[in-house]
Amino acid sequence: MPRTQTLLILSCAVGALLSSACALPHGSMARPVQPAGEGAVMLAAGAMVPFAVAGGASGDGDSDFGAFSADNAIVIPAGSFDYALGDRHYIGVDVSVWHQAFAVDTDFDAFALFINPRWEYGVNENFSLTVDGNLAYLGADDSGSPFLSPTFGVRAYIPTGFGGAVISQQVGTAFITLTLPGSLAYDVPIPVGEEAVLHIFPEVRWDPTLFFVGDASGFIAFFSGGLSFMLEI
Repeated sequence: MPRTQTLLILSCAVGALLSSACALPHGSMARPVQPAGEGAVMLAAGAMVPFAVAGGASGDGDSDFGAFSADNAIVIPAGSFDYALGDRHYIGVDVSVWHQAFAVDTDFDAFALFINPRWEYGVNENFSLTVDGNLAYLGADDSGSPFLSPTFGVRAYIPTGFGGAVISQQVGTAFITLTLPGSLAYDVPIPVGEEAVLHIFPEVRWDPTLFFVGDASGFIAFFSGGLSFMLEI
């Protein structure tokens, strides 16, 4: 991808971040396909790795768009805690970090901490409503700023006889942005002892942001792959 397009996409992202909220990959959206009953505790750990980005902008009659895959990698570790208030009625929080210590063969020098309080209410065994708080602190070049980007969404569970697919889609909005984070995961449940279950979640996540600044508009979308392990007890 030409350097001018790369710089355009990055400037779009920075503009969206500084002016409002941007959808950045962090944490897992996967949950057990079999509903966890009242009183269940779910502890999880894993990581996301962005593998591609697409974006562009238009304004004053000009436009430029492009996409590229990641030549280098940053691993975004995450951990979470959830408690079941009832069947498929969960409250919890996840924490994830962007940091140079987890970057591979890259000069990544920014820092981001996400603390995401979250809530899920099961409408039925296969469909839920979700709310995510998405609290974050972003820092770069000896400066930083906090932001809040709550999202509302839905989650669908598709049993396959052994685990199943988990599809999540959220939407959030702020003054100049519209965010649409979502993911597709597969639940691989492994019984551990008499009552505990270890869930393994391979996952693909998308994090697009549409933004509008004056007469200009554009988008940036991150695509990530991840793996997480959740112990349900």
